[in-house]
Amino acid sequence: MKKVLDLWFYAFSRRSLRHIRALVADMTLDMGLGEEESYDIETVVEEALANAMEHAYPEGYGPIKIVMQKVKGGISIVVRDWGKPLSPEVLEVAADVEEWFKEGKERGMGIAFMKALVDKFEYRNLSDGKEIRLFKKLKAVKP
Repeated sequence: MKKVLDLWFYAFSRRSLRHIRALVADMTLDMGLGEEESYDIETVVEEALANAMEHAYPEGYGPIKIVMQKVKGGISIVVRDWGKPLSPEVLEVAADVEEWFKEGKERGMGIAFMKALVDKFEYRNLSDGKEIRLFKKLKAVKP
């Protein structure tokens, strides 16, 4: 397991996401991922961060940590915040990705979208925030 990114940042504006997305793009391309795989990783990281900013910190600011690691067969991403947890209702809405897309639901879109792009999605409300764990199988990763 090789840590590729261990980043703390203070969320204050959705505009800051473009800088993190660019950083993730550079790192994934340097790892040898193809453009499509890199784009998927960029997108799920950006969505996880946007969710943290919207739901954890509705006042608009707070700390977020991102850890991205190369692991056997893929890439592991953890996004952690110390804000408000997501309500069980939001998680229920996004529990079935295919159903969500069929019904065109409005809430839970970010979670449904992330689930569609990764092979494993875990979400945990913690006593002091929440954590999203993502795993994406990759075709080929440089050692």
